[in-house]
Amino acid sequence: MNFAELTSVLTADGQGNITLSKGSLTANVDDLISACYLNIYNNNQAEIVIRNVSVVVNKETIEVTGTSEFLKTSIATTGAALPVKGVFSVDDQGDVQFVLKYTLLDDPEFVS
Repeated sequence: MNFAELTSVLTADGQGNITLSKGSLTANVDDLISACYLNIYNNNQAEIVIRNVSVVVNKETIEVTGTSEFLKTSIATTGAALPVKGVFSVDDQGDVQFVLKYTLLDDPEFVS
């Protein structure tokens, strides 16, 4: 995958969401999506859905912020949407590399 293709994949749909499923990025990401994002409440769909996204395209990275499910929870059944920030890039071999950072606690009392 090249950077232009990654930019296309990380474009929000008409509802302001980005959906990353097996095959939408590169093969190195597919196992992670299957293992960590299998949603038993949504017909066993293995996908990362980032809602209400904001996308910033930089020279070599793409930053995505929004809310997302975490640890196989379902927004429909638990309301467990968490703030998330992702930074995506393409390495020299054409594989997508990314980091997702979820905010688990937003109470400043607990953050040091």
